[in-house]
Amino acid sequence: MTGLGLAGGVLQAIVIVGGAPLLLGLMRQVRARLEGRAGPGIVQPWRDLRKQLSKESITPRGTSEVFRIAPVLTVSLTLVVAVVAPFVTVASPLPAVADLFVVVALLAHGTVVIALAGLDTGTAFGGMARAAR
Repeated sequence: MTGLGLAGGVLQAIVIVGGAPLLLGLMRQVRARLEGRAGPGIVQPWRDLRKQLSKESITPRGTSEVFRIAPVLTVSLTLVVAVVAPFVTVASPLPAVADLFVVVALLAHGTVVIALAGLDTGTAFGGMARAAR
């Protein structure tokens, strides 16, 4: 682990987390223009995120800690992938063994966590979590 790798990993996480909503807004704006519409602004996904994060968290009755921890675990796994994958710099903050197989395993683990959270609710819609991914 080098200082350059650590700084590059932090920079990658900031660029990906900050740039993903802007890229989504840009894609929506371009699509709207191609269809002859004005479309939403480029920063509209940031407004949507702010609105969603201000809402109250609701959990179904009878769910365990799996349901509450699943979103946090999925976001943290995705951030680890954002830090490990070379985007801004090729210097990785992790050893060289963190290659494509580890990235695929982390993303698959996130899918399993979301499926378990869906099954934890105990409703008929729980099996749909696996199909939605």
